[in-house]
Amino acid sequence: MTVDLETGNRNYPLPNIENTMAHDVARLVSALSAIDVDVASILTALALKAAVESPAFSGNPTAPTQPATVNNATVATTAHVKAALSQFLSDAEGAIATITELQAALGDADAVTGLTALINTRAPLDSANLFGTPTAPTPAADDNSQIIPTTGWVQAIKSTILGGVVADGNTLAKLFAAIGGDKNFAASVASDLTNKASINSPSFTGNPTAPTQTAGSNNARLANTSFVTTAISNALSSVSTALSALAAATVPTGRKVSAGNGLTGGGDLSGDRSLSLGSARAITNSTTGTVDTSGHDHALGFLAAEVYSGNDANLTDYPLGERILVECGVTISRNATIVPCINKNNAGSYIIAGKSASGSALSGQWVTRGGCGDTSRQWYEAVRIG
Repeated sequence: MTVDLETGNRNYPLPNIENTMAHDVARLVSALSAIDVDVASILTALALKAAVESPAFSGNPTAPTQPATVNNATVATTAHVKAALSQFLSDAEGAIATITELQAALGDADAVTGLTALINTRAPLDSANLFGTPTAPTPAADDNSQIIPTTGWVQAIKSTILGGVVADGNTLAKLFAAIGGDKNFAASVASDLTNKASINSPSFTGNPTAPTQTAGSNNARLANTSFVTTAISNALSSVSTALSALAAATVPTGRKVSAGNGLTGGGDLSGDRSLSLGSARAITNSTTGTVDTSGHDHALGFLAAEVYSGNDANLTDYPLGERILVECGVTISRNATIVPCINKNNAGSYIIAGKSASGSALSGQWVTRGGCGDTSRQWYEAVRIG
């Protein structure tokens, strides 16, 4: 039993396992023949189609007409172009509704050539290179924008800057000459200013000077030493004159100035009088504050140490405060009262009273300050206190 299968679209015969080989071969031959016919028809039809890329149409190709205002990649038809031109021409004045009329309006049959020649006589917007005597409107003097300045504007600005400057300083060269040709003028001025005194509370150094004001001036002007000296001299002279006049007018000449105790001189007030103080006498432990016509002294108020400067080996009356070493031979407390004596057996030492070698006793009151030595022969420092 044969099975005749076909394709779903073009009904080409298909083989089947149930068929004999001869039967299926015949079906395949029939299918290939039909396919060949279909392919030939397709190729013929494709030859009559335009390519998608850069198509070359023939005859009278048509396309949908787009509105006159459309501006994109859609294909334009003659109807679209005519509508767009019609709209363009309707916006123009009637006098130039055609190209011919446009040429007439431009006054040049070759409009492009005329416009090109005209453009060549104009300066470009970018980096214009003007020549001759170009002009422009003069901006206001206070203008601060990108408007082109003119010579009139420059002169107005120059006049504003210079104002009433005199001719000697109306150029940079003249100003440079006026500042002495100093390229570092500002630094020089600043340096000079450091050596100047401030107007407010100036602090001068060295030996500042100032004009000498008229004697008797009483104002805020600076006074120098000459003015002050003159003022003081005049003041002293005035005071002296006034005192003399006052003394002559008020001093009672009948009165007297008497010299008191310790003074000499004095007298009535009819003339100048002097009082003299007696010479001062030496102050010792024994002075009591005596005053007389020959001089005066003072009580010391305390015991002062005195220094003996003599060379008497047998002196017994030493001054207060004198210190000596005394041989005692016994232990004596510090600050104990003793009686030192001249040692009869040794001209170079002193010995305590009561010893066999004790000679003349020393005057005054003596006390010990401390001692040294062994128990058989102890030495003590003694000082006279009275």
